Amino acid sequence: MIYLEQTKAQLIICGYTNINYFIDNNKKDQLRMLLNTFNLQQVIDFPTRVGSSSISLIDNLFWDKSRKGNFHLLPALNGLPDHDGHISILENFQVSTKNIFQKY
Repeated sequence: MIYLEQTKAQLIICGYTNINYFIDNNKKDQLRMLLNTFNLQQVIDFPTRVGSSSISLIDNLFWDKSRKGNFHLLPALNGLPDHDGHISILENFQVSTKNIFQKY
């Protein structure tokens, strides 16, 4: 992530973190502080896992706070027994075709 930050790339990270963003706790604070050092914030605000007696937000999307352009996030109820997805609609988002990764 340090290399990507140095290239001034606008980062988008999505995935299952197993840290419930609906509950304040030490793990959430640690992840939030780490991502904040790279100017990233969590942007989903609806449940991504719905159980018979609980809901949680553990499938997250983090992106650059300084990102320009609009975005819309919608739940994608997929009918599977555990995790739901999300639909991300990005407006005015330019994708670079330049390879920013180095081979080691």
